[in-house]
Amino acid sequence: VCDQVDDLLSELRQMQCFLKDVDAKQVEHEIIHHLVGEIREVGYDAKIVVTTFFFKVVPRRRRGIRNILVRSICISNEFKARLWIGLEINTIKSKITRLTAGLSS
Repeated sequence: VCDQVDDLLSELRQMQCFLKDVDAKQVEHEIIHHLVGEIREVGYDAKIVVTTFFFKVVPRRRRGIRNILVRSICISNEFKARLWIGLEINTIKSKITRLTAGLSS
């Protein structure tokens, strides 16, 4: 999942660059406005996934027996979060692929 999140962050940066370019050029085509809206929507979805990853999955490196016990209890929730994040990233990537195909045509 970590590699998937890194790839998603890279794609988010590319989407942000594209949106800045479109805003700077003030493109007036209806198709471009529609694509911009879809890209923003995918970007919001991606930000939710990345935020969830950093709050629920990124391991907390604390020491002590109490923290080890708490960590072992949270493993199940972390596993569920990783599964959800992986599925969401796959969905977002398929949307991005569809959008970039729309830009190519």
